[in-house]
Amino acid sequence: MFSHCQSGLPVICIANAVDTLRETMFRAPTEQERHRIHSANFPQQDQATFWRPLDKLVISESPIVGFDWLCKFLGATQARNVCPESGCGSLFRDVIKDTTLQQAIRDWCGEAGAFELIVHTSTPDLWPMVDFIRSQLRLRVELVESTPNQKLRDYLDTKSGFRSLATELGLQDGPACIPHGKSCDTRIQAVDAVLQQLELGRHAIVKPDRGEASVGLNIFSPGTPITTVQTEIARNAYLGNDLIVVEEYVTGSNLSFPSIEYFIPAEGCGAPHLTYVCSMLFGKPTELLGNFVQPPQRQEAWFDALVSAGHSIARAMQRAGYVGHFDIDTVIRGNEQALMLDLNPRRTGATHVHEFAAAYLGPNYQQTHWVGAVDLYDVKPRSLGEMLEILGSCIRSPLTSAEGILPCELTGLAMGRISLLIWALSAETARSLRLTAENALRDTSVIEASALVN
Repeated sequence: MFSHCQSGLPVICIANAVDTLRETMFRAPTEQERHRIHSANFPQQDQATFWRPLDKLVISESPIVGFDWLCKFLGATQARNVCPESGCGSLFRDVIKDTTLQQAIRDWCGEAGAFELIVHTSTPDLWPMVDFIRSQLRLRVELVESTPNQKLRDYLDTKSGFRSLATELGLQDGPACIPHGKSCDTRIQAVDAVLQQLELGRHAIVKPDRGEASVGLNIFSPGTPITTVQTEIARNAYLGNDLIVVEEYVTGSNLSFPSIEYFIPAEGCGAPHLTYVCSMLFGKPTELLGNFVQPPQRQEAWFDALVSAGHSIARAMQRAGYVGHFDIDTVIRGNEQALMLDLNPRRTGATHVHEFAAAYLGPNYQQTHWVGAVDLYDVKPRSLGEMLEILGSCIRSPLTSAEGILPCELTGLAMGRISLLIWALSAETARSLRLTAENALRDTSVIEASALVN
């Protein structure tokens, strides 16, 4: 059983993937836009299926579609998924009020009388729930991935907080640094900051301080009229009354977008360590479609500088009291300079990919395999049964196959969305696996397993 503390205790996961998007969704100007944001991100709750250990209790807002099928396929015979009978929008608050969830937690702990708690994101609602479990359920809770300093976590989750931390560490310039920019108190200041970037011949991006999932961004190119900048920033409902971050927006035809993730254990339990480096896959600008870990990245000119900067940030966060995962999203300029765009203090978009690969392909998989998750939209199957009928035997088990695909985030099927876990020994095979499965899912033609391999 995987455990950060190696305690051997039962593990409970709370898959609150959209908790920190609540405020962003609340600011959406229309109900249709709120629904779009929720629909695009909600299936991420399914990622908890792959968190280590596999045999665990997963609490999610709605039933994870295909949970039993996936767990059986992966060899997790004891895993269980439970949901609140009537959710209130916060799974942490649901545990306090839902006796069904409380009984599931008691049953899962059994004679151990304690458990390790893993959450997607630590929010202020976490702590009343922990107090409730300790005082009312009489269970010990080991928080192996949640910093007790909630204010620190929330500060690091802001764009301005990350810029301040990087500035304190001297990362305003060099081979790995933050983009040129500033944090603004008002929209008027944000307009001025954009114009300063444009006058220097740079593109500019405007970010809500607490924004996520590429929602609420304004991008301006040199030559944009002042009135257009003023109007778009004034109309941006996502900016709210928070700080506004304005930065240089890097453009070009040969950009790459690595993301690096670290895990920071509690003080006294070890040093921060790099978990993975992946490539973010984009459709149109700011539209993230997946992540891939690939061996060649370690030979890139930017790799050492970016990892070194990441270690500096991780050590500073640990000294401040942070515990848990975080990643830094980056863009590479000129194949050398790494510009660090955002810090996400939580389990991130490829944490489940890394834990899946490390468990089934071995701890050194990043040196041998191309492994990733690709999000597909507008797919034809709208249920688990239809998806299995289309992909059939081409779905491979990581227990027996060195290369293959495995559908996941199946809760999104009802909305025409699915994610594919892909693992292969070469970029060519990974590409073939992806394209063949994608074509099948979009035109509903049933394919044979043999068609998915070179």
